[in-house]
Amino acid sequence: MFGYICVNRPELKVREYEIYRGYYCGLCYELYRRFGPKGQLLLNYDMTFLAMLLDSVYEPRVVTGKGRCLPHPAVPHREIRTKYTSYAADMTILLAWHKAKDDWTDERSAAGAGLRLVLAREYRRLRRKYPRQAAALEQQIAALGALEASGEENPEKTAECSGRFLAEIFVCREDMWARRLREMGYFLGRFIYLMDALEDREKDKKKGRFNGLEGLYRKDPEGFGEACEELLVAQMSGAAASFEHLPAVRNLSVLRNILYSGVWVKYRALNAAPGKGSEESK
Repeated sequence: MFGYICVNRPELKVREYEIYRGYYCGLCYELYRRFGPKGQLLLNYDMTFLAMLLDSVYEPRVVTGKGRCLPHPAVPHREIRTKYTSYAADMTILLAWHKAKDDWTDERSAAGAGLRLVLAREYRRLRRKYPRQAAALEQQIAALGALEASGEENPEKTAECSGRFLAEIFVCREDMWARRLREMGYFLGRFIYLMDALEDREKDKKKGRFNGLEGLYRKDPEGFGEACEELLVAQMSGAAASFEHLPAVRNLSVLRNILYSGVWVKYRALNAAPGKGSEESK
């Protein structure tokens, strides 16, 4: 479900991309340090963005270093870490446990069942450490399951659940910036859900699985692509408006690259894929 909140690399300067990679590698380091090799396997762009965003808003002390990892053992790479890369690592595990549970429930995925068991101890610990975030995840994923079971065809309603739980994950603490961070998480959560549904619609249809956009497609196949784009633009407009009210200064150009350009990279790739033009693009 994750991996959509990424950079548009060609539009970044070399130095900007190096900074972004530093946060990505910093999050990878934290996942390994806190959870071992299994943590590194869960590294994703969305939580890298969260670490950068919180770092920019709160400007904590930054620790930089160089290290090697199994995927890239030959070349040392820069790692940028703050207290918020640690927070993003913890949120990665909370989200991954629920994703594994969902994979087992929906597909009887052996990998999902195994990952859920492997992360169980860490999940219980983090659930106690972050009760608000964990409760939002559990409540909204249960609500989403109920909507799917009922065959809900309104994508606004199903996307709402993802928006609500990611809203709480974006708020690391209740303070004067919590409102705007919560709004950002809400709109980004809805965007991620809709993008995931768009990417998986044909596969879900073949396997007879629920898809949040299938009802919209059945309603108007010819206008489906345009309707999806309108929904996605609305979510990112809301996220960007909330972002511009935050006191983000550090690495501002990278964050704006992600919000205004990077999030559309995969969308454009989906529309350019063979067979998409006839039914899923404008």
